[in-house]
Amino acid sequence: MFDSQKKCPDASNTKNNDTENTKTLQKSIEHTGQQSPAIITCDGFLINGNRRKTVFDTLYDTNPAKYSMMKVVILPNVGEPGGPPTLKEIEHIENRYQLQRDGKSEYYGFDMALSIQRKIENGLTLKEQLLDDPRYTGMSDSDFKKVMNKYEKDYLLPLECVDRYLESLDRLGLYDSVSTGSGDKEGRWQAFIDYSKFFSNSLTNDKWRIEAGVEEDEIGDVEDVAFKMIRKREVPSRKVHVVMRDLKKLYKNRDAKKLLASLESDVEIRLPREDCRDEDGKEFPARVIDTIWGKKYKTTFAHKINAAYGHLETQNIRETPLTLLDAALKKLNHADMDLSIISISDLDKAKKLSTSIKSKADNLESQAYRFIKNFKNLANKK
Repeated sequence: MFDSQKKCPDASNTKNNDTENTKTLQKSIEHTGQQSPAIITCDGFLINGNRRKTVFDTLYDTNPAKYSMMKVVILPNVGEPGGPPTLKEIEHIENRYQLQRDGKSEYYGFDMALSIQRKIENGLTLKEQLLDDPRYTGMSDSDFKKVMNKYEKDYLLPLECVDRYLESLDRLGLYDSVSTGSGDKEGRWQAFIDYSKFFSNSLTNDKWRIEAGVEEDEIGDVEDVAFKMIRKREVPSRKVHVVMRDLKKLYKNRDAKKLLASLESDVEIRLPREDCRDEDGKEFPARVIDTIWGKKYKTTFAHKINAAYGHLETQNIRETPLTLLDAALKKLNHADMDLSIISISDLDKAKKLSTSIKSKADNLESQAYRFIKNFKNLANKK
């Protein structure tokens, strides 16, 4: 047995945000008692059982005598058989217990990303973590690689964006300021997932940047604007993650791009010192500061983003296959379209782009020829 009120480090290093499952477990423990023990190291480091510990903390207030002790399995100490576990072994234990019930993690997405990253930092690779999951047992190398790629895209790459966001605010490691938990009502974690896709597939893609007219040295400015919108959380009549999905289209519209770009200079990332502190001079929590900051720039965000979407909607109405073809031809006939001024290192890229353009043009010409021929045949039959 273990003193349930003893302060105990948590191996997961994340908050228990899944309140629904915690309430379900609480009802179960109240009805039938603790069915499975938690796992701790000899010095009280909690490896598995954070949710049970949370429940016992809650129930202790109503019945101290009954809920003062919790069942645990204590891992070996120095001099005992097997000896104390290494950090990597502890991560393996937690990972396996986390997945043992039905092969699925009980973590909400953001916590899952933090858990995966922490395990990697402690020596447990992503591959080793996934091999603990029974869903991937016996999977072919190619299929397993696809699973690894998906985990990187769904968890690790968005978390890298979160870290860059927190660094821009001098909040490295303050993950509680990003998400409220499993419901993610503010949509920030989902926004980082969608921004990460935009960053990987478009913003760092040379072809897309050429089409959108975004220079390589503007990548940081685009990211700054995206992070400010994510920090704002509430954008006019749209969820912030939806705006992140639309960045690909918004930045390809010249007028919308200008409006979004102006947020980089019109919205200051810092608030005056006095706005961040209470009457006693104590700094507000990060989330409170974000709310104050968001209210300050509410009108600016509303005007810029609504106007940007207005330009995008106008473009969608105006653009037809014929207008797009006309615009493409004008760009190809532009006075600056002179390959002789391209650097030698970019000539291969220019050749590949030219080949792609030719292939698309040939395909469009074939379509037009086929439609004309079909139309003439129908006219002759009449």
